[in-house]
Amino acid sequence: MNRWISLLLVLLVAAVVAACAGLPRASTPESPPERPAGAALVRPPTPLPRIEATPMPAAELSTLGTAEQLRLVEIPRRDPRRLTERLNPELGTVPVTAEPKTYAVGDRERFWVHNADSKSNIEIEADLVYQTEVANVWVQRDQPHDLGRIQRSIDRFSDVTYPRLVETFGSEWSPGVDGDLRLNILHTTEMGNNIAGYFYSADAYSTVVNPFSNEKE
Repeated sequence: MNRWISLLLVLLVAAVVAACAGLPRASTPESPPERPAGAALVRPPTPLPRIEATPMPAAELSTLGTAEQLRLVEIPRRDPRRLTERLNPELGTVPVTAEPKTYAVGDRERFWVHNADSKSNIEIEADLVYQTEVANVWVQRDQPHDLGRIQRSIDRFSDVTYPRLVETFGSEWSPGVDGDLRLNILHTTEMGNNIAGYFYSADAYSTVVNPFSNEKE
């Protein structure tokens, strides 16, 4: 009996050994290549998702309150030159700049001045009496003026005031509609009794856009 049990055990061990011998050997994973010392890991760039604006139907937009509409709607910038072209197609393309000019002390130019009392535009002549790297100073023809005070005032404006304004608020459009880097300051008595001075943004456009433009910054 013991003989048969021993024989059975021998056959069982032999079968197990044969089965193990037929199994494929597990492969050993290769070690990743060593990164040089100090080399940074570079992650491939991931493209950012693009967000496309979806226009809201006018019918849906009209159901919202005014404040909500203004928050959602991108209001186009007002461009007088483009408006002139659209409203007056017979004019064709309106020039951005006028014919470039170079001014020198002693020059005489015609200017439009708005009178606040009469609410009208008056055309005058003025002489260029002083000039710095920043400004041209014009005085209405035949008007008495103190040239020394004008020079001191404009020198301070050019050296102190203007640089600080540009540093704080940025520069004006330059060289501007007239192709001149300088600002233009006009001394006149035709503005009205209660007006010390004013800035007229239409002067930065062609006379095709505004017939009362002086085409000067």
